[in-house]
Amino acid sequence: MLRVNPATPKMGFTLIELLTVIAIISILAAILLPTLKSIRESANQAKCVANLRMMGQAIALYCAENKGDYPLAINNSWSAFTPVDPARYPNYGVLTTLLDYSKDKFSSNTFKQWDADHYCNCPSSNNLSSYRDYALNVEVMGFNGGNNIDLGNKTINIIDPAKIILAGDNAADQPPYKSRTYFDLNKWPYAQNLGERHQGKCNLLFADYHIESQKPSDIKAEQINPFL
Repeated sequence: MLRVNPATPKMGFTLIELLTVIAIISILAAILLPTLKSIRESANQAKCVANLRMMGQAIALYCAENKGDYPLAINNSWSAFTPVDPARYPNYGVLTTLLDYSKDKFSSNTFKQWDADHYCNCPSSNNLSSYRDYALNVEVMGFNGGNNIDLGNKTINIIDPAKIILAGDNAADQPPYKSRTYFDLNKWPYAQNLGERHQGKCNLLFADYHIESQKPSDIKAEQINPFL
């Protein structure tokens, strides 16, 4: 039988050893946290790209069914991805309706709350009061503002679709542009309604339906207006 010598001292950490372990853990945390944050942002950006890709598919489908016409970015103050009941408002919220995500299937409150799984919400957005984190290009897609109407363009009129931006992250989390769901050339800078929530860059959907990231401050007028 193993006998324990009562005179044998109990083993334990000294204060110096304990402080050393704490210091090592702190150093490892300082090294790993930025990496984990970067990994999370990469995942958020991938989800944002997927949102824009879905938006691009809906726009392409609409154009194919309407002789190449783009859906209006704004129709009497209603955005193309404002959720509506398509039976009551067939010409509003067309992108939401095409993606089968409309008020006839979900309650109104569903659309008023920010939701990372909602395709209109960017998971990197810090504004949890907005349910629309993307903006549409009025110069291409047009608008109906009552007395001020621009019916937009047809796909055939876009000579260099790989250069023209259709949609991108808006500045919902960058006041005072909290609820802007459009951008155009009327204000300086051109892209003030576009956000830079992805490490200083904005995810952008182009007219040929590819997606890339760019600093809003680097966006040129000819990327917004196809006729410049």
